[in-house]
Amino acid sequence: MAHLNLNTQSTIPDYVGRGSAKQSAKVFYAGRETLAPIFQDENLTFMSGQPLRSDETGQFQPAYLIAGTYDVEIRDPRGTLLTKCEGIELRENDRVSYAQMFPSVEDVLGDDTLTYDQSTAKQQVSGGDLLRAAKQQVTYEVLDETTDGAHVETAGGVKLALAGRTWPAAAFGVIAASDPSGATGTDNGPAFDRLSAALSAHTGDILLTFPPGVMRSSTTISIEGNALSGLHVAGDGSHIVFTHATPEEYRKYFSVRRLDGNGRRCAIHGLTLDLARNPLRTSGSDMICVGGFKDVSVVKCIVPSADNMAISVDRGIVTEAASVQILDNRIGGKPPVSGTTHEYGSIGDTGIWVLHAGGGTIISGNVIEGTGDDAIAITETSVTGIEVPAIIANNIVKRCQGTAYKSSASSTVFSGNVAKYTRGDMFRLIDLAVDGGTVVPKSFQINGGFGSNIGTATASDLDVDVLTSHTHRCGVHLQNVEGCGSIIGLHLHTTEQEAIKITSTSRPMQSLDIHSCVFDTIGAPGESVFRRDGGSSTYAVTDITFAQNVIRNTTARLFSWSAKVASGTEGNLDWRENDIRDCDFSGNAHLFKFNGTQTQKLVNFRFHGDRWNGTTGPSTSLVELDGADPSEFEYWMFDDGTRMVLPMGSVRMRNNQNPGIIGLSPTSRVRRGCKKTIPGSREFNASNVLMTFDPSKGWEIEAKAIRNTNADFDTLRYAATWDPNNQRVLHETSIGGGPDGNCALELVHVEPTHPEDQVFSGTKVLQLQGTPTGWTDATTPIDPQIDFQITWRRVYEAGHPVKID
Repeated sequence: MAHLNLNTQSTIPDYVGRGSAKQSAKVFYAGRETLAPIFQDENLTFMSGQPLRSDETGQFQPAYLIAGTYDVEIRDPRGTLLTKCEGIELRENDRVSYAQMFPSVEDVLGDDTLTYDQSTAKQQVSGGDLLRAAKQQVTYEVLDETTDGAHVETAGGVKLALAGRTWPAAAFGVIAASDPSGATGTDNGPAFDRLSAALSAHTGDILLTFPPGVMRSSTTISIEGNALSGLHVAGDGSHIVFTHATPEEYRKYFSVRRLDGNGRRCAIHGLTLDLARNPLRTSGSDMICVGGFKDVSVVKCIVPSADNMAISVDRGIVTEAASVQILDNRIGGKPPVSGTTHEYGSIGDTGIWVLHAGGGTIISGNVIEGTGDDAIAITETSVTGIEVPAIIANNIVKRCQGTAYKSSASSTVFSGNVAKYTRGDMFRLIDLAVDGGTVVPKSFQINGGFGSNIGTATASDLDVDVLTSHTHRCGVHLQNVEGCGSIIGLHLHTTEQEAIKITSTSRPMQSLDIHSCVFDTIGAPGESVFRRDGGSSTYAVTDITFAQNVIRNTTARLFSWSAKVASGTEGNLDWRENDIRDCDFSGNAHLFKFNGTQTQKLVNFRFHGDRWNGTTGPSTSLVELDGADPSEFEYWMFDDGTRMVLPMGSVRMRNNQNPGIIGLSPTSRVRRGCKKTIPGSREFNASNVLMTFDPSKGWEIEAKAIRNTNADFDTLRYAATWDPNNQRVLHETSIGGGPDGNCALELVHVEPTHPEDQVFSGTKVLQLQGTPTGWTDATTPIDPQIDFQITWRRVYEAGHPVKID
């Protein structure tokens, strides 16, 4: 049994609030034209006929129905419809009593016939009475006249509050009657102010619903304070356009923030929020801003434009949230309202910005286009002991002025993400603890994904007026990460700088696996596919595997390592079984370059089994070791199917500043182009040194020079054998060349002037040098324009058959 009371405390007024006898009321099943059975008693034994009629005093007799949902019509004696109330839910022992039923919310707020005053002829109401707006199905409770904090007031001064935990925004006077541009229709600013004030003061959990359609507003929706414990926003089909003519710092357009950080849950679903004008980058002026709640979700929202960030979570409020989920939103991509370009982008700053949650952060399925800075950024947090990784998966980023995917969470998993046209990196793992945070990136995974035009975007690519500058424009940048990372199956096509870059200026990094990736059209000559960057003083990077990747159509060098580690050693790198296809490395002096002040601290570098196809080598040498110990390096590869071994433990590849090219063949041949005059100095680093060998090993060395294009000079030839046991040159043959036939080579055993230039055991090294004379004409240097081709073979003896490396 359910009870339906159609009476007020004294009478049922008609449509305009005047009491009238002999009114009629019909009760229908909800949504149907079928009259419902009505009973006179609680036991449902005696039925009443329909319609019900009020007596001479204007009262209806009590009515009893089976629990369910019903519609009610009340008409005057002439049959004119006074009010219709739809969707009345009656449950067991319900007693629904309305002091007044109005056609709509507008009628409630505009009513001046209800009053607290008993001395007037108007309809009296008192605290606890209920009012009903039939069109929006909103129920209000009348508050006492002396109560503060009313949600709304009628035109007659009656204070009202929303009844229940479901609050339609329409109950505050919100009307969806604008066009998509926000140029026409009712300004909902005053209604949103009432809504914001009511929610900011409420102490419970609320379901907030918005009417479908477009709402324009000259004010923001700002729900901030220490009262509201939970809010779920249902905005599917609801579109709010903010009409502020100019931006303002820290203006948050849709803000839900529990300032003391004790909120339970905030969920925003389906809203579309936009500006009526072009966005102008303004600090703190975010479109959706949520903070101070333990659980946060923003799902299926659309933010076509924003002055600053589109979605931000916990900016300025460190909540140590349990979980954050940002799912399936569409951000940016809006064409300019006026003109042809945006200032920085349709999103002035970052697309999605969150603090990592202790119980996990999930950012997935979002499409982000046209950001003035990063597309997705997870920043550091004060949460300690986090074990659950942040997950950034299946997002699409296009036209980004910053980094597409940035994280400083303790652990992050990137999976299946896409980026196209960025100014900064595609992925950036960064330690922000140096700025006061307590969490540092300890581990990460990058699983798959596709990036194109990373770091290369121009103003025309981005359709912007202001183009930001970035130092880092890489595929993946690991900045002060502890390690324990893997990059598997990533496909990069066209990057401005490196495919992979490591920086370690605040802590060491250990363990990185780069596997099964495709790096296509990486960087430019002078850049690197893989780079270990070094500042003035860095921490060690160790345990790196770069295996079974494809590198193609690339002109950057393959590898560079800047060694400036402050203490200890670094290295233990395994580079193996990569496919090098259709690359032109001729714009680089070296393919694997090691430099820096601490190269002597590099240990255990292995370059094994790369397969070269259709590739042009570097201009000087495959490897530049600088001051590193050659015995710590191993290198062999396949060039067009032929195995090539480079005996770096014995041959010093640092040269005389003159360009040339490695000849890749089993005979270990190198070409050196002498484009400068070779002076008489025998200094280790002087330009007369063509090759440096380990004098403790036996060598057979041949060299010849090819005359220049003018064919003015005779050919130079030289051959010698080095006896390591007696430390002497044997079987020397020398034919001079040059204008006077006296430009010659010689193999000499010398002690370097600088001790740090001694890279082999002992105090002396074996050098192939130009002779002191013959390369100058009196005091005037001459340029013979000769290219040297040098072949060396190591000789093994001591009772064993001769073996050639």
